[in-house]
Parts: sequence; C-alpha cells; structure tokens
Amino acid sequence: MPLLRKMLGLGAIFKRSVTLEIPVFGKVVRSDWRGLLMFRQFPFLRQFGESDPRSADGQPCINHLDKKEREAVENWKNPTQKLARICNNGCVSACLHSWGVFALKVESPDDGMPTSAQEIAYQEFVVNEEKVCATLMDALIRYYQLARQTQTEWFDWMDPEDLVENPDAITFAKLASLHGMTVCRSSAKGVSPLLFSWSPIWEEEHGFQTIMYNGQVIMMGTDACDLVAHVPNIFLKQNEEYGIWGINQMTKIEKDALDEFVSNLEPARDLE
Repeated sequence: MPLLRKMLGLGAIFKRSVTLEIPVFGKVVRSDWRGLLMFRQFPFLRQFGESDPRSADGQPCINHLDKKEREAVENWKNPTQKLARICNNGCVSACLHSWGVFALKVESPDDGMPTSAQEIAYQEFVVNEEKVCATLMDALIRYYQLARQTQTEWFDWMDPEDLVENPDAITFAKLASLHGMTVCRSSAKGVSPLLFSWSPIWEEEHGFQTIMYNGQVIMMGTDACDLVAHVPNIFLKQNEEYGIWGINQMTKIEKDALDEFVSNLEPARDLE
C-alpha cells in the first residue's frame, strides 16, 4: 500500500509537470503555482521592460545566465518547468521583460483545464488588447494622482527625481513594474476577470493588483484579488472603509462593470 501511494504521488507530480498545447492559449506548462503558466509578449505594455537590461556590474543580464537558463529564456514560446521555476529570478525576468514578454497565468486545479469563461476572457483581451491596455493605464494614472493627493506619507521618503508629476502611459513605467497577467477562475455572465500584478514605487513590499472585467478596471489595490472571492460585498465594504479606491473614484462605466460582476459572480469553487 505505501508503494502504491508513492506511485500515485509520482503520477500526480508527473501530471503537474506536463507541457500542454491548448488551442486558445497555446503552449502552457503546469507550474508549482496553482494553474497553468505561459509567456507572451504584451506589445502595448512594452514600456515596462528595459530595452537593454544590465546587472549591477554593468554586464547585460543575459550574460549572467548559464547555458540551460539561457536556453529556457530564449525559447520562452515553448515554456518548460525550468523557465517556470526561474522566471522570477532577477536576470531572467529582466531578459524576458526587455523583449516585452511577461508571465500569463491561467488559474486551474492541479490537473484541470481552462474554463470556457477563461477562454472567452482571454480571446476578448487579445482582440481588444490595445484598447484594454489604454483603459488600464488611464485607471492606474488616476489612482496614482489620487494617492499623491490623499496619501502623501507614501511618497514623502522618496527622492523627487524618482517621481513623475503627470505621468502618461509611457512614463508611468518609471513608477511601477509589471509582473504579469492572470486569467482568474471565477466568472460573471460567462466571462472571467483578468488580474494584473504590479510592484509600484509606493507599494513595492506588498505589491499591487488591478482587476479588469469586460475591458474595464473594477478594482485596484494591494488586496484587489479578494474581490473575485466568494463574498465580494464584504470586500467592497472593507475597501470603502480602508482603501483609497472605490466607487467615488470610478467612472460610470467602471461602476456599471463592477455592479455587473458582483451581481453575477460565480466563484471558483473547484480551486478550494
């Protein structure tokens, strides 16, 4: 019996390690993180990657990768377990980002596949990517301007040259680094939300998230991912009390998208 359990355990590990070809998403790999992982170029967020990243010694970051690491990075279109394990390493992520390549995660159970809601959300993003990214940048800039006005203590310790007074979609990249995008497992009206992960200059320790649904930003903050959980109304109540972003800062189209999402939320119960 112990041998059987051991064999079953090895089988589970093998399944999680498999590389798959999924029609809507392309080549993905099952990662140690809960779900599927791939890498793609985000042409309209290209500004978040330096064109020639260098390490502290002045050498190009790619020169600090060993042969296997370099092969995994240069072959990012065919993701491997190796790349999944090292993608967050400083030189590795710098190389990927310099090509406008960021991680794309698809939430799923250990051996699960994307849902139709996730496929629809990703397809709609790809078709409308330029518009969606412009909408995303607009909301992020409005959040930053609000934070500068209402949370001055977040910025008092920073050197003035590290801040941008009136950023646009290009100069906002001086204020935040992009980690990647996640296609969430939950859904509303048959469409999953998208989560973008950031490390902004004012919240590098805890990170920052933006949630988009049907092309609109419906929440931003350090715990924005809680909106897509089982009890969004509790999160919204707490956010109105402790957060700086809420319905008073949102446009009508953003509020309508938020209302539609919350009213029709189907939580991701198979991730429990």
